[in-house]
Amino acid sequence: MDAAKIKKLYFELKKIRDDISILDRDIVGALRFEQTINSSLMENPEIDPMFFRSILYRGNAKAKEHLSPVYRKMVLEVIGLEKMLKYLEKTAPKRSDLSVSLILKMHKLLFEESWPDIAGRFRNVDVRVRGLKNRPIHHSQVSEVLYQHLSWVDGLTKLLGPVTESNFFEIFHVAADIHFRVIETYPFLSGNWRIARALSNYVLLSSGMFANIIDFSRRDHYVTAVNAASITELEPMSYFLLESYGDTLDRISGFLQLIKRESE
Repeated sequence: MDAAKIKKLYFELKKIRDDISILDRDIVGALRFEQTINSSLMENPEIDPMFFRSILYRGNAKAKEHLSPVYRKMVLEVIGLEKMLKYLEKTAPKRSDLSVSLILKMHKLLFEESWPDIAGRFRNVDVRVRGLKNRPIHHSQVSEVLYQHLSWVDGLTKLLGPVTESNFFEIFHVAADIHFRVIETYPFLSGNWRIARALSNYVLLSSGMFANIIDFSRRDHYVTAVNAASITELEPMSYFLLESYGDTLDRISGFLQLIKRESE
């Protein structure tokens, strides 16, 4: 789907959403679930998607007692990721500041159950990241550099305001900006990609848009887009996110169109 069609579809679905506001809870919940599943599967290619979904369907509490260590850890991280996304769904519409305290809170929610020793703490060692062409900055610079990145993107987000026909693509550029900057900075020992995706969605949510889902099956395309981008050339990242958004809109279009027909 090309960019113009994605934009057209978004505003068609937005009108249905605005006309039938009671749908919001269902849409937000469905998108959160898909974000949680896909974002978690993105982290570990060895996890089988079918069995992972089955485990979550059976119930997290019982699953924790019987799973292998790898699956058990993933289940705990899913619980944390869902908490984090719910938190962002509440704070984004208020247009709360993108700040260091916000990102630390996000990380703490993500890992307080599965890895409490690192939850809500910046890395204190240097790292190399497999698959990334650039080495992240020295750990002593993380807090200062991240503060600059977040302040910059927060200003852009507030300057753009709610989504309109004229700023639709600019919002995706800003979402790509924070996404790329977090991955490049790599502020934490773990969870950086999940935090980057969540902050990218924070920009969309604060603009009144639907959250975006990056399907785990597109992992290789995702990493390629990140490596092809730079702070001064975000086009590969912005295009990838927009393309993913087209897929996301397709997922919810059938539901919204059906509800519209039934309400007429």
